[in-house]
Amino acid sequence: MDEPNEPDEPSPSVLMKHAAALLARRAHSRGELRRKLAAAAPEASDGEIGAALDRLEHLDLLNDADYAYNFSLRRLDESGWGPAKIRAELLRREVAGHDIDAALDRALGSTDATGAAGGARDKGGAGGEAGALEARIDSYCARKGTPSTGRDAQRLARHLLGRGFGQDAVAEAVRRRFPAAIQYPEGPEGE
Repeated sequence: MDEPNEPDEPSPSVLMKHAAALLARRAHSRGELRRKLAAAAPEASDGEIGAALDRLEHLDLLNDADYAYNFSLRRLDESGWGPAKIRAELLRREVAGHDIDAALDRALGSTDATGAAGGARDKGGAGGEAGALEARIDSYCARKGTPSTGRDAQRLARHLLGRGFGQDAVAEAVRRRFPAAIQYPEGPEGE
């Protein structure tokens, strides 16, 4: 006698193979991978998905702390993002707050010696968030020119705020680096 057909449940190896294929393309946070596995195998229970994720963590193929650090470092150095924008994106990717805080602290410290922020430090700037901010200002000025009017300085400040740098840090850096632009809102000759 044949047993009634049960819905096919994915075996743990099927979940692991799918997770490995996803991780081979790029790193994922645990939350992202959980979401993708649930979508790929809707018949899998939360427990089965959780067991697969636990196994990946045990094998050190899935690590939110490392993921958050590498994500933060890359966005700081290559994309010019500030800490607020990085934090928001990592939260969206379901990384725990304590992992985000540790990753940002570590990444901001790493920019002292490497990447674009290291160049800002060599020029007399600070490391960490201040170094990343200085590097972003240098990059902006290389592309758009040095702000010479108050309007140009405001445009730079809006750009930096949009990148996720803090309002107080941006205001201080713009005032310190471009005092003439702040002093002459329309330019030195009333342009």
